[in-house]
Amino acid sequence: MAEKVKSPAEVMKLLPQEDCGECGSDSCFEFALKLVERTTELERCPKLKKAATKKIKKMLAPPMAEITFGSGDKMLKTGGEEVMCREELAFFGKTILAYDVWDTMSEERLVERVQNITGMSFVRFKETFTVDAIAIRSVSGDPMKFKDVVKKVSDITDLPLILCSLDPKVLKAGAKVLKGKKPLLYAATKDNWEKVLDIAKEFETAVAIFSPDDLDMLGSIAATFQREGIGDLILDPGTFCEPESITQTLSNFSLLRRACVKANIPELSYPVMAVPAVASMSFKSKKAAAHYENYLANIFVTKGINLMILHFPEIWEFMPIVYLREGIFKHPKLESAIDPDLYAFNEPDADSPLMVTANYTLTYGIVSGDLDRYRVKCWLLVIDTNALSVDTAVGSGDFCAENIVEHMEEFDVESKVNHRVLIIPRVAAEILPELREELPDWKVVLGPKDSSEIATFLTDEWKNLVAE
Repeated sequence: MAEKVKSPAEVMKLLPQEDCGECGSDSCFEFALKLVERTTELERCPKLKKAATKKIKKMLAPPMAEITFGSGDKMLKTGGEEVMCREELAFFGKTILAYDVWDTMSEERLVERVQNITGMSFVRFKETFTVDAIAIRSVSGDPMKFKDVVKKVSDITDLPLILCSLDPKVLKAGAKVLKGKKPLLYAATKDNWEKVLDIAKEFETAVAIFSPDDLDMLGSIAATFQREGIGDLILDPGTFCEPESITQTLSNFSLLRRACVKANIPELSYPVMAVPAVASMSFKSKKAAAHYENYLANIFVTKGINLMILHFPEIWEFMPIVYLREGIFKHPKLESAIDPDLYAFNEPDADSPLMVTANYTLTYGIVSGDLDRYRVKCWLLVIDTNALSVDTAVGSGDFCAENIVEHMEEFDVESKVNHRVLIIPRVAAEILPELREELPDWKVVLGPKDSSEIATFLTDEWKNLVAE
């Protein structure tokens, strides 16, 4: 099958063509272009008829299926890819990160590990990142023991669970415990697919298909599950982690993506997963294995892999993977913006300093990071600069006196502080005279050149600024 080409002009033919602007775009053609680029939602057009909606959704459907597993507000979704490389458009099926536990652990150790996994988190740009799922491995091969462990883990956490065994009896024992919670069964193979299919149909689960280095078999099993009505599938062509064989793993991932987005082969048009956790079995040194697992995980993220099972729940490993994932799966045409607001850092009071900055994500990230790092108690007014950095926004006119004053009024800054001192970035020095005119009752001063110097600046200058 040929690669499907999406045309904004064809989409526009199905739109109302009134250019009303209610969708947030200036024209229907602009809205059609955004739909093709996947930077807006079809539901934003209030005048679209049901028949047209159905046609456009079919026209814009990505070649890779979107799948879900888990339940409630913890349900996970991935897939929906349509390009080989993110530079062509973007990656969309953000990598799901799961860490493993196993059924031969003591109860005490199991509980401790699950709590360690679920408690592993960090905050970046005011967003909290945590582990997405837990994979439960059957090491004992005992269905009853596996069932007990699944029950124990599900009692501790509501994270989606991946049930890992090649024995259908073990998988069924775990699936019974999680009925209605839609776990992911790992895995259906050429030897057990019939029984796993029966389990998936009975308990309405998602299924991972495992066929190491045999893409034809992957497709054959997936096609069978398709025909039987099981659509939440994810493909695992095997993770060969030895240095001499890692290229084969990457080659298989690329071949699967090409079969999906270029050739539109239905049975291979599903999300793909990897298991960097196999590194734990390849090294005698735990430290070496953890480092290599992290190395593999980061490589796989850059390839747009949709799910990974990891073994070492260490924050030093988790953070760089998440940082990379958030960058790789960020749509380049979506604004890098923080919501304008008056943000409180480190529990400020009415006498704490007031500063202002732009709502560009990287600018906010650097400034907020320094404020947290040095435990600076202050108020930070983030104004809408159309996602431009301060120096760029000064040049464009977005970081200006009028805009700052409007945001101060919008967020009622005067009621938050007793003083009347406003600190602006030094790179915005050219707006200082105008801002002082707009705020005659305020003392507007230039802050340090770099946010890393804020703590020192306030230590040396704040008392004098307030006293003057």
